Amino acid sequence: MGGALKVDGNVRDYEHDGSAEWNAYWDPPATYSLWQSQVPITLFSLDCTNHVPVTMDFLQRLALQRQYPLADLAGQCWAMTVGTIPSYEYVYHMWDTLTTGYLGAPQHISFRNARTKIIPNGPSAGRTEEITEGGRLIRVAASVDVEGFLNYVLELFRQ
Repeated sequence: MGGALKVDGNVRDYEHDGSAEWNAYWDPPATYSLWQSQVPITLFSLDCTNHVPVTMDFLQRLALQRQYPLADLAGQCWAMTVGTIPSYEYVYHMWDTLTTGYLGAPQHISFRNARTKIIPNGPSAGRTEEITEGGRLIRVAASVDVEGFLNYVLELFRQ
C-alpha cells in the first residue's frame, strides 16, 4: 500500500504539497531506496484503494454478522471511522485491507504496468510519480471489483 499516481495524495502537512500517499511520505528515503533496488514491486496506490471506502452500507452489512467474533471486532474498529463519513477529505478507506486481501482473493483486482519514480525530498517528498521514460517499471493495481471484494471481506469475518 503506497503511492498516488493520478490522484491526490492523502498527506495534509503544512510543509508538504499533498501529492504523496501517507506510507511513502512517512519515510521518503526508504521508499526511494526500495525503488532503486531490484525487488519486484506490486503497488496498491490510492488510485485503486480510493474505490473501496468504508461506507455506512458496508458497516451495516458487517453489523448483521456481529455474532461472529471477527466481524464484531472489525465492526468495532471500523465504527471509529464513522465520524469521517462522508467528509471526502478524510474518508477512511480499506487501504491495507485491499492490499492484503489481494493475497487471498486476487480475482478481484486487475493490474497494469507503469514506469514510476519516487521524489525523495522537498515539498513533494514521498510522491510516487508516473513517468513515460526511465524510472522503475512496476506492477500497479488498476481496478477492483468492489462488490466482489467486499463480499470476500464479509465472508472472512464470518469464520
